[in-house]
Parts: sequence; C-alpha cells; structure tokens
Amino acid sequence: MVQRRDRIEVVAIDPSAALPKAMREMLFRTAVRVDGFHLVMKAEDLVTAVRHSR
Repeated sequence: MVQRRDRIEVVAIDPSAALPKAMREMLFRTAVRVDGFHLVMKAEDLVTAVRHSR
C-alpha cells in the first residue's frame, strides 16, 4: 500500500531550523525547497544587517 507521503514530490517550507530536518526525516524522497517569500525576507534581513553594521 502506497503511503500518502510517498506520493509527495516537492515541499515548499519556511527555512526555520526544525522544518527542513523534519521534512528530510519524514519525507526522505521528497525535494525540500524554501518558498520564495521566506527566501526574499531572509535576503532583506541580511542586507539590512550589513547596512547597519557599517
């Protein structure tokens, strides 16, 4: 019997530390990708941190 999780091909997630690890453990055949919103938000945070450090 095929589990539902065996049919999942790609998961888009928030890049917090716990989520990628959990996805790799539970959905080990699934591609885990960071969603665009969180990727841009993280990049903006890094740019702001660099600007404020100067």
